[in-house]
Amino acid sequence: MASEIESDAAAWTSTPFSTKGWVAAATMVAAQAEGRFLVTQDLDFSDRRKFAPGTHHGVLIVRLPDSEQWRIGDYVTAWLSSPDIESWARCFVVATQTKVRVLRPAS
Repeated sequence: MASEIESDAAAWTSTPFSTKGWVAAATMVAAQAEGRFLVTQDLDFSDRRKFAPGTHHGVLIVRLPDSEQWRIGDYVTAWLSSPDIESWARCFVVATQTKVRVLRPAS
């Protein structure tokens, strides 16, 4: 997965934040159609029942306080450089300043 992230770095896109659920749904459909691991701050994706591990290619929800938003690139780079990233496929991941929680699909 790490090599795919590196090779696809030029293809990363940004979707505007929205309180409309259809933007989140369209973003997820597009990510899944392309087999992509989705990295987002959009809380529309935070319902782990709706986005249960194993039902998608993977979702990383970024939860940073306003005071750290300017460093989001540093945090995302660090998280995606972790040796654990290989095991995040099909997982629901929530990352904060101090920890990363990974919910894995049921075996």
